[in-house]
Amino acid sequence: FASILGVNKSDILNNCRLAQLLHNADYRAAQPPPEPIVRAVAEDQKVTLYWDPYPSEYGVDPLTGSSDKFEGYRIYRATDPAFEDPLEITDAFGTLRFRNPIAQFDLIDGIVGLDSVGIDGANFYLGNDSGLRHTFVDSSVKNGFTYYYAITSYDFGYPAGGILPTESPIRVNLQPDGSVILGTNVVRVTPEAPAAGYVPATLGNIEHPEGSSTGKISYEIVDQDKIKDGHVYHITFEDTLKPGKAGKPDTLT
Repeated sequence: FASILGVNKSDILNNCRLAQLLHNADYRAAQPPPEPIVRAVAEDQKVTLYWDPYPSEYGVDPLTGSSDKFEGYRIYRATDPAFEDPLEITDAFGTLRFRNPIAQFDLIDGIVGLDSVGIDGANFYLGNDSGLRHTFVDSSVKNGFTYYYAITSYDFGYPAGGILPTESPIRVNLQPDGSVILGTNVVRVTPEAPAAGYVPATLGNIEHPEGSSTGKISYEIVDQDKIKDGHVYHITFEDTLKPGKAGKPDTLT
C-alpha cells in the first residue's frame, strides 16, 4: 500500500508516477554520475587540471535505468578544503543552495539554461552547449598560495518526475589531527616558478612507421612530469569493421 499526497490532482498523479519509478528501482533514488578522477599540474602562476571521460560519462542511473543522463562537468576553486568560497548562490529565502563554478563544460545536446524544476526559487544551471573538455587551465592563480579544485559531474535530472539535476559530491574528509583526505575528484596544488635551468619536456618529431593515412598528428603536453627521458612513445589507431546489413556494404571506421 502507498499513501500519496499532493496539492492538487496533477501533483498527486505526478507523485504517483514518481512513487512507481522508485518502486521499480527498488527504492534507490536518483543518483548523480560518478565523479571524475582528477589530476593537477602546478606551474608558474598557472594550474592545469585534466581528467578522463571514464567513469563519469558511462554511469547508469538506478532510478530510470538510463545510461545517457550525463550532461557535463563543473569546476570549483577554493582556498579552503570545505569549499565555502564558491557556495554563493541562494534561493528565494536567502538559503545558500548551489556553488558557483569557475568553469563548466556540457554536452552539445540542446539541454541548456536553467533546469525546469528548481527548488525554492533556485534553479540549477545546465550549461550553454559549450561542448565537453577534459583539460582546464587556471591562469588567475598566484605562486606560493595553496588552492583546492574540485570537478563534479552532473545530469539534467528527470523533469517529468519533478526531480532536480543531481551533481556528484565534493569528497573531502577533515581528520581530527588537522590533515585532509581528498577524494578522487579533488586536488590540492600550490603553483611555483620552475627551478633555474629547467628544460621542458618534448616528444621531438613524430614519425609515421606503418599504415596509410592522409592525416597529420600534433600534440600538446599537459603534464610535463609524465614524460620520461629516453622513452619512445607509440600512438596507434585501431579500425572497427561494422558489417553491412541487408546487402549493404561494410563500414570501416
